[in-house]
Formats: sequence, structure tokens, C-alpha cells
Amino acid sequence: MVQSIGIDAGGSLLKLAYIEKGQLHVKAYDYSDIEMLLQWIAMVGREAKIGLTGGKAAFVQSKLPIKASYADEFEMTLSGAAFLLSREEKNTAAKILVSIGTGTSIYLLHGTESKRISGSGLGGGTLTGLSSLLLGTANFKELVSYAAKGDRSQADLQVRDIYGKENPPIPGHFTASNFGKAAQMGNPAKEDIAASLMGMIAETAVLLAVGAAHANRLKDICFIGGTLVNNIPLKQAVKEASAAFGCEAHFPDRGEYSGAIGALISL
Repeated sequence: MVQSIGIDAGGSLLKLAYIEKGQLHVKAYDYSDIEMLLQWIAMVGREAKIGLTGGKAAFVQSKLPIKASYADEFEMTLSGAAFLLSREEKNTAAKILVSIGTGTSIYLLHGTESKRISGSGLGGGTLTGLSSLLLGTANFKELVSYAAKGDRSQADLQVRDIYGKENPPIPGHFTASNFGKAAQMGNPAKEDIAASLMGMIAETAVLLAVGAAHANRLKDICFIGGTLVNNIPLKQAVKEASAAFGCEAHFPDRGEYSGAIGALISL
């Protein structure tokens, strides 16, 4: 039986972290699958202590058969990230930490000390919200699957589209306008729309992070948060955009579950 469970009830996904046989394990559920989560807890965690965090913590608590302890979302995300980074690397030098959850928060992290620098309302909630409006689905896994098959150039206006045969001052594949080509192309495929949504979120987060990195004379940026769960298209877009601005993107192992891990280790 599992003795302790950390749950991060985010706006888009439910993330879990737990220890079993001395090993850290993680899981993610869409809210449409919350009954599966409850069944799992009933089977393996009936007597477990549960640490709960995130914006939908009250909703999840109302579904749980046992009382959970609540902890602040930002504190749990940072403590979880610091825990993962301490296990992963010896280097405790300052770095920029970007949490892409329902929205996006940006921190300066130095060892276990942190300071919030900025943030944006664009994040996983934006992805699922716009996906619902444009694609008719708010299912996160389905959106990621579409994006993996899409081509952003079919909806985004790129620098090369503006300059044509002329040599542009910046690389031609850079985005000039997110969805700027959609009107010209008529109705882009749902896969292309999904890929463009991922690109818009990635580029917005990276631009804010790069500004923070340059202001603090740093180049390393660590990206965490539930929106990155099994999201290869978003990670690739983040990596490419970071490199374009002279920074290096890092994705700590299980960093997508930082909030849940923070809630777990707080017990």
C-alpha cells in the first residue's frame, strides 16, 4: 500500500506523486478521468496521507474519501523543483525557472532560494480553452496528439512569408505573427491549429524567460509545469525558441510534476 500521496490539482491536469518501495512515481490524469484516480486511491492508498495543492484543490478534496492537508501552490512548485534539481545536479548556481501550468510563472532560483520575477496568463489553460473553441475538444492528450502531427507554417505567418525572395534580417522560419496566415490559408487543419497553439504558448513563455535571463546575466532556463506532461511538441518549441535567443532550455526529469512532488515531500 502507498503511505503518502502528493496531488497537484491544476487547472488543466491532475498530477500525482508517491513513493512505492523506495522509488518516486508520478501519474497524470485529465479531469474527465478523475474517477480513475479515485479508484486508484481506493485500491492502493486507502490509509495514505495526502498532500494537496493547486487551484482546484477544494474540488478534488470534495471527491476524496479522506481529509488531505493543503499547501500553497507556488511554494509546493518551487520546493518540488528544488528537490528534483538537487537530485539531478550538483550545480546550485542561479538559474531561471519557468513553470508552465494553467498560466506561466517565472522565478529566479538559486539553490533553495527563489524569487518570482514575472508571469503570464498564457499557459495550459489557454491551450485547452482555445482548443475547445477552435478544435471542439478540451482534452489535453487529444490536443497534444494533434499538435504532434501539425505544421505551424500552415497557420503562423513566418518571417520568410513577409520577405519572400529577399534576405530577411532574422531567420526566415521565425514567427512574425501567431496565426497570422490563417486568414490567407482559409481553414487550416486541426493538427496545424494545435501545433500553432503550442508554438504561441512556447514563444510567449520563452520571451519572458529570456528577458529575465538576460537581466540576470544567465543562460540556463529550467522549464517545469503540468503543461509539459508528455508534451513533446511544446518541449521542442520551447527548446528551439530558447536557442534562438542564446539561452539553453533544460527539462528536469519529472519537472512536470514539481507541484505534486512538493506536496508529497511536505507531508
